[in-house]
Amino acid sequence: MPDVRVLVVSDTHLSELTPEAVSNVAALVAHAEATRPDAVVHLGDLCVDAPRRPDDLLVARDALAGFGPIGERLHVIPGNHDVGDGPHGELGDEPPVDVERLERYTAVFGADRWRLDLGAWTLLGFDAQLVDTGTDLEHEQWDWLAAETAAAAAARRHLALCTHKPLVLADPADTGGRRASRYLPEAAAERVMSMTTAARVRLVLSGHVHQWRRFERDGVLHVWAPTAWAVLPDDVQAVLGEKVCGALELVLGDDGAVSVELIRPAGFHHYVGGVDVPSPYRH
Repeated sequence: MPDVRVLVVSDTHLSELTPEAVSNVAALVAHAEATRPDAVVHLGDLCVDAPRRPDDLLVARDALAGFGPIGERLHVIPGNHDVGDGPHGELGDEPPVDVERLERYTAVFGADRWRLDLGAWTLLGFDAQLVDTGTDLEHEQWDWLAAETAAAAAARRHLALCTHKPLVLADPADTGGRRASRYLPEAAAERVMSMTTAARVRLVLSGHVHQWRRFERDGVLHVWAPTAWAVLPDDVQAVLGEKVCGALELVLGDDGAVSVELIRPAGFHHYVGGVDVPSPYRH
């Protein structure tokens, strides 16, 4: 099977409040039209604040439409700013995920979890926001994830997991440690990682942190996708990787090899939120 190419976009924070984000996404769409990747994956936080501003979902839909049909060429998973956060979240003013908010999201962007087969690879996108909610939806997702990883392993396919929140610390010295607002809760992350060995997981893709980083842990490559909108100032967020705006181009090899390149195409700009552009989160 031939190698496959995937454009990875994350944390676009689209809204009428963020015209600079809309402009950056337009630059990425133009790049995708020129390079024709096999798929585009969005790792969540499509919107500024869809739980309280439902129209942000429509702004995001229109801005992302140039990548292609959702579920065919464009594959998205929700972030905390799309459907709310789980009970583990530390941001006190952030709405919790609930059925109504999730249904608003799925009405526009389709299922919050999916399987994508590309060449010798299977990509699984799952909804990190459901973790620890104790809902039927969470239990159904755990069952689905176990079944899909087992099926990929049985078929001897290379597997990549796509999640909004990172699973593991890049190193023990990460400032602030394992903060619940930054990483998937530890028990849930361990449950996911326990599936990785038997399932031939090669790659974990995540967003959320607005920083670009790649590292290996126990033979698995973990890649943090940068934000396509704006990084956070150092006095708001510690430096854990590289604070740079952009997107990622992946080449997934038939032999399981992974190549990752940071891209910032023509017309795409780097911003610091609250410095270069107004922050829509300052109340």
